[in-house]
Amino acid sequence: MVVVNVNLNGVKQFQRSLGRTHSEVNKKCQQALNRTLQRSRTQMTNGVGEKLNLRKKTIRDLVSIQRATKATGLIGKLSVKNKLVPLMEYSAKQNRKGVSFKVFHDRPRQLIKHAFIYPDSRSRLTVFKREPGAGRLKIKPLYGTTIADKANDLIRAIGIKSKQFFSKELIRLMSLRKNVKISDVID
Repeated sequence: MVVVNVNLNGVKQFQRSLGRTHSEVNKKCQQALNRTLQRSRTQMTNGVGEKLNLRKKTIRDLVSIQRATKATGLIGKLSVKNKLVPLMEYSAKQNRKGVSFKVFHDRPRQLIKHAFIYPDSRSRLTVFKREPGAGRLKIKPLYGTTIADKANDLIRAIGIKSKQFFSKELIRLMSLRKNVKISDVID
C-alpha cells in the first residue's frame, strides 16, 4: 500500500498564506490526493508490466484505488489484490507436448506437459491439466503467479514519487484561482 502523509500544520500555514478557507484547501488536497493515487496506479501498472508478461489491463484490474472523499477526508488507498492470475493470461499456447507460457519477460517460455487449453464454464479459454491417476473428468485450471510480489518491490519507489507529485499537484491546484503564482507558494 502506498502512503502519502499530509502534514495538517503545513496545510494550515499554506491556507493562511493564500487567504483561503479551510473547506477550499481541504477540497484541493482531496483532488491532489486522488490525482496522485491515479498516477501511482499507472506507475504500478507500468512497473509490474515491465517484469511480468501480462497485459496492462489485467494488471490494472488487480490494482484498486479508494478515492479520498468528504466522508473519508484526506485518506485514500492504493491496494493490490493478492489474487492468482490464470495461466492463460501469460500468453499460453498449446502445442503437441502440452501448453507453453511465459511469465517473466527476461526468462524463456516454460512448458507444462499434458496440459491443454479448453473453454471453462463461462466460455473463457483456460489452461487445464488432468490430475494424475484420476478419471476422465478430473481436471483443474492452472494459475500463474500473483502480481502482489512484484508490486511490493515497487512500493518504496512509487511512494517517494507520489509525495513529490502530491506537493506539485497541490500547488498547481491552489494557483488556478485568484491569480496566485506558483512562485509565491514555493519557498
